[in-house]
Amino acid sequence: MRNNVRALLVLAVIGLGIAHATDAPEDVQAVFSRAAELVNSGHYAQALPLLKDLASQLPQSPGVFWNLGLAAAQSGDERLALRAYSRYHELMPDERRGSYKLIQTYQALGRLKERDRVREQLIAYRNALPSNERDQLTFYVRDQFDVAGQHFMVLEYFEPQSPMRLYYKFTSVDGNHKAIYNFTLTSGDTETTAVRQLGQIGAHDRLYGLDKNEDGKSTLYGLMKSLPSYDEVRSRVIDAVTDAVAGKPIPKLSLQ
Repeated sequence: MRNNVRALLVLAVIGLGIAHATDAPEDVQAVFSRAAELVNSGHYAQALPLLKDLASQLPQSPGVFWNLGLAAAQSGDERLALRAYSRYHELMPDERRGSYKLIQTYQALGRLKERDRVREQLIAYRNALPSNERDQLTFYVRDQFDVAGQHFMVLEYFEPQSPMRLYYKFTSVDGNHKAIYNFTLTSGDTETTAVRQLGQIGAHDRLYGLDKNEDGKSTLYGLMKSLPSYDEVRSRVIDAVTDAVAGKPIPKLSLQ
């Protein structure tokens, strides 16, 4: 898991693009290479002015707008990131990473209707793939956010599978992008059957649990008898993290 998280968080610096790498003057290519190096090394503020200039000079270059989006987002300029990722998506409509970044950026801006629209388009895109390709695309990075001095990356799973259906994974990562711990929203077949037999949920309902997983131990933070929305789960995770930092005890659990 640690290696997978690291791979997902490494900044994917995309080149100028085949169509424009050969046409661009050597000095422009050199500026882009310098900007890409700055992004890759975490010097986002230094990369921003270079990438802004390149965006005006190379409006058809996907690589410029991808890197501009990365630098802007990491510098806290989500509006600029949205403009950059929107342009990248226009230039590369079949490249799903553009959809991932739009979903993340709309989330950061609180523009949830637009976020949900892009997510629906992503699901439709996946559903239209040949079955072998669709089966390989099991999750995507839905969100990234900071809370209580911690950085979280969130995976959403397209088709949670039995016997333990995994819907979301919120992973806290350190400065080297290594996983520290995670929260997961799951629904187990065995647990669901037991609760049905006790009459605590309906015959067609399921039991959902929010767990914190750290150092090989799991702690239950919530039990639900209907699938919560992403925003509800996100809010629960944020509350759990801030409460833990403040030293507050885990709230008493009840089936909700």
